[in-house]
Amino acid sequence: AQYLLNLPAEEILLDCLHEGAHAEIDFIGSGFFFTSEKLRALMNTIADLRVDARVIDRMPGRKAAYEKYLKKMFVDVYKDLPEGLTADKFPHENFLDAVLTKQHGGTSPWDDDPLVGAALNRAWHKIQEAVATRPKGDFPDFAEKVALHAQFEQIVKDEILPIYEELYQESLKRIEEKLAE
Repeated sequence: AQYLLNLPAEEILLDCLHEGAHAEIDFIGSGFFFTSEKLRALMNTIADLRVDARVIDRMPGRKAAYEKYLKKMFVDVYKDLPEGLTADKFPHENFLDAVLTKQHGGTSPWDDDPLVGAALNRAWHKIQEAVATRPKGDFPDFAEKVALHAQFEQIVKDEILPIYEELYQESLKRIEEKLAE
């Protein structure tokens, strides 16, 4: 609640549009992505891209304001970041941040990382394919929304999750190394 009190009214509206689109097109689906935090984090990140695309589809008059807001949140944030502040994050977390940044036209500190950048490049086409599995009309029926969400979930599970899992395993390895020090 405190977060919302500090936002300008326009940004509150844009947040509402985003969350409303989640309510419109996101479903629990099979429940697979709610079985662990690592899976939920991946699904939520890719779902956010899909939801943002849906908002822009439905509200073309707000497109410029919405894209500016997303750029502020996911691209501009790195411009003022002190050097080294991102060093303690793990590869799977960096991947999710890099996905959001790239989707909104920016570059992240991990784009050139041999592990994260390579994973992002391998996954990018499938991420875009997953984002495209959203309703296109103004008032899609429930069956269409459920079918598209099932397609979305399958792409994330079959095509993106294996790449993300490699990064997650590397993160676990780094945690074990830190604990052994």
